[in-house]
Parts: sequence; C-alpha cells; structure tokens
Amino acid sequence: MTPDTPGIVNKKLLVVALVLAAVVVVAFNFHVARVRREARGDTVRLLRLRSDMQAGERIDEDDLEVVEIDRSVAEGYGDVLTADRIGYATTSTLNQSVRKGRWLQLGHTITREEDSPSARIVRGLVTHTFGVDSQRAPGELLRIGDRVNVLGMLSLGDRPLQAYRIIENLKVVEIGGRSYQEPSASRRRGDSSSEGMRQFQKITVEVPPDVSIQLANVLTHVQGDVWIEVRNPTDRGPTTPQVNPALEALAAAATPPTRTGAAIGP
Repeated sequence: MTPDTPGIVNKKLLVVALVLAAVVVVAFNFHVARVRREARGDTVRLLRLRSDMQAGERIDEDDLEVVEIDRSVAEGYGDVLTADRIGYATTSTLNQSVRKGRWLQLGHTITREEDSPSARIVRGLVTHTFGVDSQRAPGELLRIGDRVNVLGMLSLGDRPLQAYRIIENLKVVEIGGRSYQEPSASRRRGDSSSEGMRQFQKITVEVPPDVSIQLANVLTHVQGDVWIEVRNPTDRGPTTPQVNPALEALAAAATPPTRTGAAIGP
C-alpha cells in the first residue's frame, strides 16, 4: 500500500480532525471557565501601557491595552485603573514617566482640567531651580522624571578646594525651562524633540522646603558652576534627599553674593 492510497489519507485526515477537535474542546472549556469566573467576580480587567511614556504626555486609547487577571492577584497591584475607567484614563495626563508593560495606576495620572505643570509637583515638596555647567551637562541622557546627584567644587575650612556631592537622588521636573514632554503623537511620529535636550544651562528639581533653603545656602559657596550625575532609574538611593552632612556648616549660612567666583543659587 502506497502513502497516497485512500486508506492512509483517511487516517491522516482522521488524526487531524481529532487534534482540531481536542483544541476546540480545550478552548471552549477555557472560555466557559473564564465566563464563570467573570460571573463570580473572580477576575478583573486592568489597563496596561503598550509603550514607554514620559511625564506630561496625554494618554490615548491606543496607548492602553486591557488585560484580564485574577482578582486576588490584582489586589496586590494597588490603585490600578480598571477597563471600565478607560474614559477617565483617556482624559488624563501622566504626572511621571511610566515604562511599557506597567499597569496604569490612578497615582500616575492627573485630569486634563488640572493639567498645569505645577500640578505634577508632589504634595509637601517645592521646586528648586539652579544653573549647571553646560559643558558637563548629560544632554539627551537626562529626561523629565529622572533622578540626579548635584556636585560642586567647595573648600571647607582650611582644606583645599575639592569636589563634593552636595545632594543626591533629586527628581528632575524641568530641563532648560521645559517642564513637560510633547504629546504622544509626536512620540509615535518618531520626533526626537520630545525625548530630551542636547544642551541646557539649568534644571529644576523637587525637594522638601527645608532642604531647598539649605541647598540655596550651599550653592552660594560653590566655586564655579555645579554639575550633575544622572542615576539609573532602578537605583533607589536615599528616599528623602538631604544635603551632604559634611556640608552642614555651609548649609546653615550663605556666602555674601558679592564673593568673586561664587555660583549664586536661585
């Protein structure tokens, strides 16, 4: 009997039919189980981002996907927006950068009616703007929402001039006068202007009010311009930024602004 005889062909077709039937049964049972779980309230449909988005970007429906997961699992994710709140999500703006694949949380958003740059400042904090050495600026590496360390050349007491990390892990809310990114449409067009700035001479960061005063005092003692180090987003660092303890004396008093070569704080 050759492979092309009707008997062999019929057996192959029978095997294929059985496999397809098994797939259909599995898919049907999975669908039935999912419907039953939905009816019992065991699952919930959550919103997740399809791509990286920056602080200040407006959320479009194309930026979101709906994912169904077990309700017990979702409870550990915090205030994630559910699919029935997609209307709110698409009338909102991100107040921080969010990576692709992250759940969209209520805390990530502000409504467009509140869409003022100052609305993105964390409650209880204030902004502090200062100039930076443009020759040492990290260029397009720095984005809104990134965290940086601030460094400067200082002389403590009779010690010679040397570099100090003045303060660490500050969140950047403005770069070179720009406090938000272009809408997501620019990002989808591949417009790199919404990504970062090649050259800038000042940045604005978030700090506690008392730290803002201390930082301003220290900056008046700096010789020349300060510069910044950009931190990896996964590097947690100190949760509450504080001026370097070695600089406490400088943080307590400012140098008169007439001092030659001093970088005056804002």
